Amino acid sequence: MMCKDTVEEKIMQLQDRKHTLANDLISTKTGFLKKLSLKDIVGLFS
Repeated sequence: MMCKDTVEEKIMQLQDRKHTLANDLISTKTGFLKKLSLKDIVGLFS
């Protein structure tokens, strides 16, 4: 059970976002790097 607006919820959201970004980075689709924002890059390494 996850309560709204808790630290745990924010951690889960961050993990989901990093997982999605990592999967996109590993994929062979072209043009991925063009759609990365500075926030995305910082998020991957934080």
